[in-house]
Amino acid sequence: MKAKFNLPIYDWTVKAASNTAPIVLTISSYNSFRTREKLVISGVVGNTAANGTFYIKVVNSKKIALYSDAALQIPVVGNGIYVSGGSISRQYYEYTAQYAPESKIGVLNIPTPALPAVDISDNQIKIYPLDVPCLEVEFDYVKVPEKKIVSSDNTTDLTLYYPEKFLLLVVKQAAQLFAEQVRDPELYQTQTAEKMQNP
Repeated sequence: MKAKFNLPIYDWTVKAASNTAPIVLTISSYNSFRTREKLVISGVVGNTAANGTFYIKVVNSKKIALYSDAALQIPVVGNGIYVSGGSISRQYYEYTAQYAPESKIGVLNIPTPALPAVDISDNQIKIYPLDVPCLEVEFDYVKVPEKKIVSSDNTTDLTLYYPEKFLLLVVKQAAQLFAEQVRDPELYQTQTAEKMQNP
């Protein structure tokens, strides 16, 4: 499960936004932003193209350039003269960890937007931290394969539907069952020994 958080940064605000490509923002004070970090800019008046979610390139300790892609190949183009305003939030979109009861005791295990956690109980899902609004949740799930394994089908490439390691396990299990049915002790011992060596 992945959770998206926007964490407002109150120490730094936008003081200027150039009408260029890319837009270069001037920040109110020295910052610790990193190139390719994802930021959310809002409240810019005048050069409204500076509002949105962007990847940034650090120009210097007080200036950042805005791009639409993580590779920094598509610059954001200005659409007017900056008038005023502009707040900044850091965007985090990270996988959650299980928030187990023993984790809740330790001070060092408190979830943050950069290290979110999930607690599932009583048919409810809680995304932590609770003091920052979670904007979006993405679930990964196990998909049931569309193809069944049929012994008489020798034309379908099952590796397109199942992991190769799983298919090898099925073949080993089938060989062991076959050895048991035909009562071939040598084949059965071979399969048992191989299973012990490679569980």
